[in-house]
Amino acid sequence: MQATLNPAYTLSVSSDRNFLWRVVSLAWLLRLAIVIVYALTDAIYKLRLSPDSERYHREGIESMNAMAFGDFAYKPWIDDGWFQFTRLVYHLITPQAFVMQLINITLGVALVPLVFGIVRNITNDVFAQRFAALLTAFFPSIVYWSTLMLKDPASTLAIALIIYGVVELRRRWAAWPLAAIVAGLLVLIGVRTYLFTVLIIIIPAAFMLFRPNGSAMNLRTLLIPAALGALPLVFGYGYFASGEVQNSIYFDLDYINHVRVAMGDHGTGALFEHGEVHRWGSSIWGDLRAIALTLFSVFIPVNPLEANSARQLIAIPFVLIMAYFVYPLALGGMEMWRARRRAWPVILIAGVVLGVYIGGTTNAGALFRWTTQIMPYFLMAIALVAFRKPRSLLSRFGQRAVLLFSSPRRVDQYSYL
Repeated sequence: MQATLNPAYTLSVSSDRNFLWRVVSLAWLLRLAIVIVYALTDAIYKLRLSPDSERYHREGIESMNAMAFGDFAYKPWIDDGWFQFTRLVYHLITPQAFVMQLINITLGVALVPLVFGIVRNITNDVFAQRFAALLTAFFPSIVYWSTLMLKDPASTLAIALIIYGVVELRRRWAAWPLAAIVAGLLVLIGVRTYLFTVLIIIIPAAFMLFRPNGSAMNLRTLLIPAALGALPLVFGYGYFASGEVQNSIYFDLDYINHVRVAMGDHGTGALFEHGEVHRWGSSIWGDLRAIALTLFSVFIPVNPLEANSARQLIAIPFVLIMAYFVYPLALGGMEMWRARRRAWPVILIAGVVLGVYIGGTTNAGALFRWTTQIMPYFLMAIALVAFRKPRSLLSRFGQRAVLLFSSPRRVDQYSYL
């Protein structure tokens, strides 16, 4: 494979497979090193890095013995599937948090080839494809949340499987992308049922709107989302989860406002003052202000000058990087829209997931964790425009990072692609 770095010479770089193997291997080893540090220092518990991880571990130990007596109930796997998966792993292997962390870091790096595949469907720019993969592999928040016992690596991978499958099936028919969508949806119904319900509803729009150039609407375009719409019937949710939308508390505005108040009325991460948590529907101006404040907190979850806990200090590198990325992210968003015939599933699905968390979250700490599920698509947008200005800091960093993992060699000076 050849790629042009600048007009002076052409480079021969390693194959995509070799590149991805290097990136995934190093990303996995980096996460493993962090997990080992956790184990040696007991940092998760001493610094209270993740109370939810402690809860999964505690309940996994308490409930794993039930499986020894044949308790493999199906219903608890819906929405509470990560608790059930944890106790299954503890029952089959050993009740050690380290085992779950190894699974999570593996799920975390499995995300990288999927992101690479999605970007490859959007652009032919080799450097943009590889830079997106590198950003996803080593971005601070993605690395951090994948080293804990949380369900976020599983849900992040599930969303990537769905987007990858839709992007691929819009371009050509193949069994693997369809299987990827089904697998992603099945994971989501176990760990985040509300996302399963929302995404199964918007899948038809992801398939049919802004069709790729030269890809006409055909019977297969209609049959695939129609068939996927039957998946919720297996769980009693109705066709395209219509019954779940009507009956689930997740779609009740009063319940959502109750959760917002409970989440945002206390703690250092609260987005609103005590007693002033915004409730949806109170006023248009109030709704718009709450959306703007929450969206800002997605990218700047903590004030670096006021960080006073281990978790807040860990968020500072993310804040500083995102502050620098604001402008290229805006440019990348516009580029994604211009390329919407190829990028539409990314735009729609990532946008809807972002909307879900803006709608239901009033705590910056929760946003920092949950929006990691769509951070790869923000990074993807940045990678698309990273090399527009060859002398910019971002472009030079991106070039060096890509070449570091691409084993480049100069082929023909003063030659061009």
